[in-house]
Amino acid sequence: MRYARTAAAAAMLALVAADDAVISRTHLPVPLLAPTDWSGHLATTGIALLAVGPRDLRRHARTLGIVAAASIAIDIDHAPLYLHLVSGVDGGRPVTHSLLTPAVLAGLGLAWRRRRTELLAAAAGVCLHFVRDVATGPGLSLLAPLRDAPTPLPWSTYAVTLAVLVAFVALRDRRLLPRPALLPA
Repeated sequence: MRYARTAAAAAMLALVAADDAVISRTHLPVPLLAPTDWSGHLATTGIALLAVGPRDLRRHARTLGIVAAASIAIDIDHAPLYLHLVSGVDGGRPVTHSLLTPAVLAGLGLAWRRRRTELLAAAAGVCLHFVRDVATGPGLSLLAPLRDAPTPLPWSTYAVTLAVLVAFVALRDRRLLPRPALLPA
């Protein structure tokens, strides 16, 4: 089906909107809402990968799977907060929810040639996680531990960004946009 990617991206955008409506209107404990947030993270990642990722998804399935897994796996760093073993930086998110984490992953990827693809994919997944987190909840302290002040973006900016990415997917489906030059075929 020629427009399957566009339909998938539009469905993921609707999922993000539905997830965030549930999260904002429900007062359940965070551990019960976490799966809803994770589906929003996966949908955000899916939209981004459809918009700027390789056209042949099957050929790059392993790498794209690492990006998707990392986009939710970073939330394991919340466990010590919930167990009251550590405290979060200003805004309540762990210090690992900062640009330090993808920088370390990317640095390791550049240094460790054998695992370069996997580590760079994990860094990309963590960055995509942050795209959502910066616009939901208290925002992110992107420069922690150097600076703890959260950087929030309006949710509307996040939603418009995702809508623009869905439009890119549609243009790629219609073959009006070429494959991004920096990504493999």
